[in-house]
Amino acid sequence: MSSTQEDEAGARPSILIVDDDRNTRSSLQRALERDGYGVLVAEDGRAALSIAQGDDEIDLVLTDLLMPGLDGLGFLEGLRVVRPDVPTILISAFASVDTAVKAGRRGVCEVLEKPIRLREVRRAIKRAMKQVHRPVPER
Repeated sequence: MSSTQEDEAGARPSILIVDDDRNTRSSLQRALERDGYGVLVAEDGRAALSIAQGDDEIDLVLTDLLMPGLDGLGFLEGLRVVRPDVPTILISAFASVDTAVKAGRRGVCEVLEKPIRLREVRRAIKRAMKQVHRPVPER
């Protein structure tokens, strides 16, 4: 998309990726940028909450559950205070029914199990963005 088309259509939808695993963060970032999203990254819940409290546009959050310091559920509690309407997808190698219920109470749209498959992530993002009537880039 040219910058003129981007200006006419508005800014690219922006996704905040929160994961303590550098490989996961960078893989998701590269793939989602290729898909046309703007991407912000954070290595833990504290860094992500700092970004969420800033002025950057965030259309969706993709967060890991288990991280050092402020974990995914703790981050989600803080996120709901500063950005209550941002859809969130939780990713975890340790997802359980209890975790899914707790995540749902914190506004999570979907829980994906690690190892994540890019196709599943893309589908979950599309579903979440459509639920809140946010644009999805054409691939």
